Amino acid sequence: MGKNMKSRGRWFRPTTAPTRAAALAVGGALVAVLALAGCDSGRSDQLDELVEMEGGAGEVDEERIEELKEQIKKYEDIVEEKVEATGQLGAYYKMLGREYIDAQNYGPALENLEEAIRIETANPNVFYLAGAAAGQLGNAAGTEEEAQEYFEKAERYYRRAIELDPEFFNALYGLAVLYAFEMDRPEEALEFIERANEVRGGDARAYMVKGRVLLELDRPEEAAEAYGNAAEAADSAQVRDAATENRREILGE
Repeated sequence: MGKNMKSRGRWFRPTTAPTRAAALAVGGALVAVLALAGCDSGRSDQLDELVEMEGGAGEVDEERIEELKEQIKKYEDIVEEKVEATGQLGAYYKMLGREYIDAQNYGPALENLEEAIRIETANPNVFYLAGAAAGQLGNAAGTEEEAQEYFEKAERYYRRAIELDPEFFNALYGLAVLYAFEMDRPEEALEFIERANEVRGGDARAYMVKGRVLLELDRPEEAAEAYGNAAEAADSAQVRDAATENRREILGE
């Protein structure tokens, strides 16, 4: 349970290498190669520039022109290889980050996922995973200040994932949990858990979070309904029993 939140019923929290030098080396190689070569559409311009450097039009023989063409093609192939290698590097950082999350090693997980973000800047899943890792680090932080820094980082990553994919259920749900249990912002939590329910109706976890948030907002009848929905949707006896108990307590049964 979050550090600033009161206990309101039973609930269930979601559970959710390569080096930086290697990544920078790949990036540096790309810059160097791109300075020498481009795509097919720019080949004629490059050739004109090379011809001019050789002493002007009309002064370069056909053999030299063919040699220059071969050099351009060579560097274009290198560019393609480096681009492919960079994409693979991003995928490895992401996979490594996910493995660390599965092992509950959230510090190394966040480090690798942030490296992946530098490469895969428009991948919502990478941002979501980084948000989940940052949130867990906030829970384990030694001071309130450190925890707040991690929670704010988690918020930024979740929000970026949602910007990239507005119907990303896990990111919507994760941000709602963060607001509800860690940052004491129930109104915003309700907004995002409602959006999550719109994307994926019938999710017991989302109903449980909604019930918890509605209690904080002093809306007990709606909270009881949310817990009732959670009990109906639950696929485990533990969640179903908790939801049922919370509903009964609210209604005084």
